[in-house]
Amino acid sequence: MKYYYTFGYYGQPHHGGWVEVIAKTRDEANEKFINNYPLRDGFLPCAFVYIKKEFIKTKMLRNGNYGYKCHRVIE
Repeated sequence: MKYYYTFGYYGQPHHGGWVEVIAKTRDEANEKFINNYPLRDGFLPCAFVYIKKEFIKTKMLRNGNYGYKCHRVIE
């Protein structure tokens, strides 16, 4: 399954866009994400986490997020 970790405008590893994580479960995806982007004050350093079905509805896949698209894929 593919999970999409999106970023906001300030204080996150990327300005806009997202990181895709391929994992069997959300917990596994979070672990992989945290291995690359450590928690900040106990929280994931991203704005939102979506599964593909939810992410497609946001239209970010087509239009981008703050002018950026996928920064990287973590498998």
